[in-house]
Amino acid sequence: MLLGGHKVAGILVESSWLGEELQSFVLGMGVNVLEASIPPADQLLFSATSIETELGHPINRIELLRNILLKVLEWRPNLGTDAFIQSWEASLAFRGQQVQVQGGSGKPIIGELLGLDADGNLRLRDEHGKSVTVQFGELHLRPLA
Repeated sequence: MLLGGHKVAGILVESSWLGEELQSFVLGMGVNVLEASIPPADQLLFSATSIETELGHPINRIELLRNILLKVLEWRPNLGTDAFIQSWEASLAFRGQQVQVQGGSGKPIIGELLGLDADGNLRLRDEHGKSVTVQFGELHLRPLA
């Protein structure tokens, strides 16, 4: 999630598959609440901020956590629906920008981020103008060092 063009939160989803059957998944979320939670700029791949920095005043972290959890519970019945994917795509950061996705195959995929498909996979346009679907991977705005 971006505020003022700076990263303030992110998610990480890891899954375990047995053949074509999903066995389990873990959803992790990180939110920069305090200014002190932002790593030094030389350790970042993308500029970051905190909620308190953007608001200009302290916030109640317990209340914030409560509101996040309530929103997750509100959206839970919609997981996998068109409404969920459409809402996710409407909030998608970096659309139209050059990104690099590092997947399990080892070779990065580089292209312009177009959006999401109906299954929630990323759609990119590669350097040849070809549409590429990415089911999983780590997204970077800059090439890996």
